[in-house]
Amino acid sequence: MTRKAKTLSCSNEFTLTVRVYYEDTDAGGVVYHANYLRFMERARTEWLRQLGFEQDQLAKEMNIVFVVAGLEITYRKPARFNDALLVSATIEKPGAPRSFSAKKFGG
Repeated sequence: MTRKAKTLSCSNEFTLTVRVYYEDTDAGGVVYHANYLRFMERARTEWLRQLGFEQDQLAKEMNIVFVVAGLEITYRKPARFNDALLVSATIEKPGAPRSFSAKKFGG
């Protein structure tokens, strides 16, 4: 069976609404710093899913995996329990390798 290659022929940005649950926060109700990475990964994963790419299938069938090789975070305002955050995933440099950027727009 021959599979037709899929391409990213869509907008350069995807936005996902992420609700902050109690489990995402510390005792003060503020999002624990490492959880922002989880939110960003969800945005990237859901964007790929919307485009028809499932990461487990990409790994199994095409030997394609996504690796975070670098990371920079600037915390400007804390997210809190029950906030609805807008998290975006962006392709910053089209071509291989892909450079994704994810950020919180607001809540």
